[in-house]
Amino acid sequence: MNAIALSPDSRAPWVRDFALVGGLTGFLAPYGVLHYVQYSMAAGLGGALSGAVLGAFSSWLVSGFGRRWPKVAFLPLGLSIGAVWGSAAALATVVTPARDQLSLSVLFAGAAGALQLGWFWLAYCYRRVNRRTTWGLVLVASLLGGGLGFAGFGALALLAMLH
Repeated sequence: MNAIALSPDSRAPWVRDFALVGGLTGFLAPYGVLHYVQYSMAAGLGGALSGAVLGAFSSWLVSGFGRRWPKVAFLPLGLSIGAVWGSAAALATVVTPARDQLSLSVLFAGAAGALQLGWFWLAYCYRRVNRRTTWGLVLVASLLGGGLGFAGFGALALLAMLH
C-alpha cells in the first residue's frame, strides 16, 4: 500500500468525501419519497456528520492494521458499519415534527446505509489507496442516494401488501 496515500495528512479527503456522500444521501433518500424539506435537511446533516466520522475511521482503519486484511473482509464490514451510518443519519430527524416515525426512519436508513456503504467503501478504499481520483465514485454514490429512498418505500409497500 502506498504510505503517502495513507498518511495522517491525507485523512481530510476521506472525511470530506464521506461527509459529502452521507449528506447528499441523507437528504436525497427521504426527500425523493416524502418531499419534506425539514426532515430531509435534518437527515442530510446527520448523514454528513456521521459520514465525517466514518471517513476519519475508514482512513485510520485502512492505514493501520486493516490494511493487512483480505479485501473481501471489507464487504461484510461495510454492510454492518453502513447500517450504523444510515441509522445515525436518521437519528438527526428527532428534531423534526416527524419524530414519532423515528424507529421506522432508523430502520430504513440503516438498510439504505448498509446498501450504500456496502459497495462504496471497498471501491473508495481501493481508489484512494492507489492514489486514483475518487470524485466519480463520490458523485455516483451521491446520486444513487436518491434511489435509496424509493427502495425503502418499495420495501415498505411490499411489507404492507404481505400483511
